Amino acid sequence: GAIADRHGARRVLVILSFMTAAALALLSASGLLLWLAAAAAIIFRAMAQPLVPPVVAAAFPGPARVPALARQATWRDIGAGTGPLVAGIAFPLLPTFAIYGGAALMVVAVTVVLARAAGERTSG
Repeated sequence: GAIADRHGARRVLVILSFMTAAALALLSASGLLLWLAAAAAIIFRAMAQPLVPPVVAAAFPGPARVPALARQATWRDIGAGTGPLVAGIAFPLLPTFAIYGGAALMVVAVTVVLARAAGERTSG
């Protein structure tokens, strides 16, 4: 809350997304590093999740705000529903580093695309 107020919710969300990606990439480790990576991924996601609605609301002012928040919630819920299904198929077939590394790459790619799109929207 206070960090997002001081530095901007979008900036903090981008940083937390990259930190989450790093934690996901380390989930294929073993021993203590595995547990530290798992804890870090959970903590970073828990810190980032409350920032999403204010960032979406700031990007879509006025009457566009409610539909934008609804779209964001819909895609979040689709991911929450399909993620475990995909994991159930992927874990027996792929090495762990490929699954978590792929998840980390997807988080980085989406974060970069959305950060650039937000920058273009505010500068244009």
